[in-house]
Amino acid sequence: SDWSEMIKEIIESRLIAIGSPTLNMGMFMTVGGFLTFLKGIRPPNKKAVAFGSYGWGKGAVRAINEELEKMKFKVLEGLEVKYIPHKEQLLECFEFGRKLAKEA
Repeated sequence: SDWSEMIKEIIESRLIAIGSPTLNMGMFMTVGGFLTFLKGIRPPNKKAVAFGSYGWGKGAVRAINEELEKMKFKVLEGLEVKYIPHKEQLLECFEFGRKLAKEA
């Protein structure tokens, strides 16, 4: 989606979820670019959560949370999965989504 369209959806939502794989102990560069764009909008009174995957080291969720906190989002506990999620982790992801639906 075009970033402008995404911002429109964010303005109308109560909670957003931002996901990224970890790359060089940080978030993927396109996610970072989008968060920079979002920073200029500064949507008020929003909740946010970060989720992502990692291989040998974590970092994306932490980096996303730092940016969301700077924008004054109420940051909820996120979810990180090592490598590709297996059956148990997929169930954990599903429950994470249910929890977010209740939070919104």
